[in-house]
Amino acid sequence: GATRRRRWGGAAMRHPPSSSAMAADSSSSPHHAAAAAAANYDADRTHAPHVIGGMKSLESLSSLQSLPVSSIADPASADEMLDVLADAQTAFLKATQADADKIAHAVARASDQRRIVFAALAVEETGMGILEDKALKNHFAAEYVWSKHAKTKTVGIIEEDHSRGITQVANPVGPIASIIPCTNPTSTIVFHILLAMKTRNTIVFLPHPRARRVSKFV
Repeated sequence: GATRRRRWGGAAMRHPPSSSAMAADSSSSPHHAAAAAAANYDADRTHAPHVIGGMKSLESLSSLQSLPVSSIADPASADEMLDVLADAQTAFLKATQADADKIAHAVARASDQRRIVFAALAVEETGMGILEDKALKNHFAAEYVWSKHAKTKTVGIIEEDHSRGITQVANPVGPIASIIPCTNPTSTIVFHILLAMKTRNTIVFLPHPRARRVSKFV
């Protein structure tokens, strides 16, 4: 049928989808997550105005413009940032598989719960995209990616071939850099940080100038 649209930020945008409940364990498959997202795409279009209307002051479109944004203008600042990341990476090496899974799952749940807020702020700052579609991308980046990799081993020995005497050991390579585009900043951050936490890597985000504030907010 015809797609209903509503006005938001001066542009016509369809209502964003609701999320299927994020599985508390890792039993759901990515196929189930994708199917659930598709099934709920049109089921709860009235949910977005309530979420957006109930935002806290920080989670409002007007406050996004006042959110402070830092920048690195000299090599000394960059070196200081890398030192902090290196220290964090050393500490992260002590994390077990259970620790990494717990952190990644928490990231996925928190991101999915805020998918509509992230989408609205991204549209407001960048002036690009449809709120509904961005919310779905945020949902996909959180729930689908977690469901796909929840049981993947990423710490220590991940595979052994005794017949050939080969043992594969997973170790982080961070700090790593993540370049964030203005076209889909929020879903990219969710996707990258979810995989970084799952693999025990520290990460620094380098957002496009048109998406600096929403990137910092996420």
